[in-house]
Parts: sequence; C-alpha cells; structure tokens
Amino acid sequence: MHHPVWLIEVVAATVLLWPTSPAAALTADQLLDRVQGAVVSVRAFDSGGAPAGAGSGVVLPSGRVVTSCRRIDTATAWRVGLQGRSTAAALIAADRAGDLCLFEPADPIGTPARPKMVRLRQGTTVYAVGRPRGLEAAASPGQVMRAGDGRTTPIVTTAAVSPGADGGGLFDRRGGLVGLLTLEREGDHWLVRPVARALALDPGQGPAAPADKKPDWQERAMALELSGDWSGLLAWCRRWIKAEAKRADAWFALGTAYSRLGRTPAAIDAYRHTLRLDPQHADAWFNLGLTYGRVGRHRDAIAALRHTLKIGPADVEAWSQLGQAYLATGNRETARAVANELERLDPDRAIGLRQQAGMSAPPAADSPQNATKPAAPVSRRPASP
Repeated sequence: MHHPVWLIEVVAATVLLWPTSPAAALTADQLLDRVQGAVVSVRAFDSGGAPAGAGSGVVLPSGRVVTSCRRIDTATAWRVGLQGRSTAAALIAADRAGDLCLFEPADPIGTPARPKMVRLRQGTTVYAVGRPRGLEAAASPGQVMRAGDGRTTPIVTTAAVSPGADGGGLFDRRGGLVGLLTLEREGDHWLVRPVARALALDPGQGPAAPADKKPDWQERAMALELSGDWSGLLAWCRRWIKAEAKRADAWFALGTAYSRLGRTPAAIDAYRHTLRLDPQHADAWFNLGLTYGRVGRHRDAIAALRHTLKIGPADVEAWSQLGQAYLATGNRETARAVANELERLDPDRAIGLRQQAGMSAPPAADSPQNATKPAAPVSRRPASP
C-alpha cells in the first residue's frame, strides 16, 4: 500500500476524538461587534496643525497602536481616536519596508486585539476591519489566497481594503488578529502584513510597563515560537496555563511546544484540552489530524480533518491532507472524490493528489464518474461570509 508523506508543520493544535456540534460561524456583523474596540482611527497633522492624512490603526496587547507608515511622511503630530474621543500619540518605532509604524497613545484607548499565533492556510475565511471614514468600523469578508511565512512575507487575501481602512486589522473568523491592512495589491487581491511583523517592532524608548502589569502571555509565546525556542515556549506555556487555565490558546501553544520537542502523546493531550475549551478551534482540529497522520493513526486523522472542514469548508490544506489520509488507508475512491473537491478550490494542489489516486485529469462534467460520484468525505456547506 502506498503511504503518502504527511506535511507536518505543527504550529499548535488538538482535537477531541468524539464529534462536536460547532456553533454557527460569526457573520461579518458579529465579527465587527467583537473586534471593533481594537480598531481605532488615526489622524495626522502637519507642523501648522492642518490635517495631513487619516486612516485606521490597531491596538496591540501592549496598548500601543500600529498603523500604516504612510501617515508619517508629511506629518509632525498624530491622534488616535475611538467612539468620539481621541488622544495624542507619539511615534516610537517604524518598519518602513513593511509599512508599519508603532505609536504610543498619551492615554489608554480601545481594547487590545488578540493576536493569532498560528500560520494561516489557503482558503481560511478572514475579515478586513478598518475605519475608512474615521468613524464607523466596517468589515470586509474574504479568503486567504496565500499565507506567506507567518513572519515577514505578506498574506494575500480577497478581503477588500478601502482607502482609509489601511492600517486596520485582518481578523480570522474567531476574532483573532492575523495581519495589518495595506493598500498594496497583487492583481485583484490585497497584501496584508502578518501580525508577527507588527509585534516584532522595537518599542525603542517607549514608556516602561508598570511593575504590576500582567505578562503579555500570547505575545511572548508568539515570539518564542517565531524564534524556534521550543523549550522556552514549553516553560512559558506552563506558566501561562497556571495563570489562565481556561485559555484555549495557552493549551494550543503548549501543544505546539510538545510537538516540536517530539513529545507526541503530551502534544495530543494538550491539543485535546484545547478543543474541550474551544470546539471551534479549526487549527487545533487540523494539526491534530496531521499529528495522527504522522504516527500512523490515519482514521483518527480523517475524523480530525473532517471536523476542520466542517468549520472551514474552503480550507485547501485540510482538503489536501484529507486526501492523503484516505490514500494512507487504501481508500482511493474517496481520495478521488476529495481530489474533485480540491480541483474546485485549487487546481494546482489537486494535481499531485490525482496522480497518487490514479486520476490523470479531472472528469468531464457529464462523465459517468461525476454522475455516480462517491459521497463527499465531509458534509459541505456554504463558506461563511
């Protein structure tokens, strides 16, 4: 029997072995209600006090605001605002190549966003959220077309970015901040800076945090992950869980550390606990599927990947790995059905799966194969807006 090589990049994940009934995905309005407190307006002024530009920004866990650097070129003063009030802000760091600038508000403003510390996958539903007129926040839904490296290279998305929304945030379907919006485009798609690049900005001589300020658990975990310090991440996550035992992302990060250290049983336990706390954690289902595949538990992998696709039916990577799992069990017929589904989402990705399943080309629309197509491995439903 042919056993395919599994793509294992365990970024963090887990899964329950029993089925769950995922709650309905957030609509654009629901998502907006959840994250709009983290998206502020940014106004720039020249030396004479005249307006020199406006746009959006995002409040980071530190309380600082990150936005587009295009607002610093002709300005000498800045203000960030939310819900009718504003405060002066000082520029403390800039990543000009990434078009990201970091500001320290004179007074606290907004609710910090929750950075998402995993790499996206093609087909993931995302929302571009900004304040294009400086007043009401607006959300534009779309999908990830290219995820980048999760650190510095851009995310490519179909989520439209209106002028003035640049500097705002790209959020996943659960409200996690995954990127910062720009007006740069690649054809019909928009380029977004990964949140890791914003978090990596050196705050320079910004004010020191108060001695009694709580640790920024997630930001530190993300930094340890990006640096590849898996032992450090493990120690940090153990502290994080002691402080926030019911935080799903803490267990998710713990699973990452265990997986990278080769401690698979412990990783699976951590991943399972992640999903007890948050059954909608699609990345947890996905990575548990990869972990099961790595240790030869292909039927469990199939179950986990099916859950991933119930949450995100357009997840290209999940479809691809599901096809590999079916091939590993010798079920070529269902692998072919998966290849047909993958053909609709990403024809290039479907080629390799078709070859392994013994299909040289997609079936014609009126072919007998399509007329008697095997049951899809996952119940399909429309992608969430």
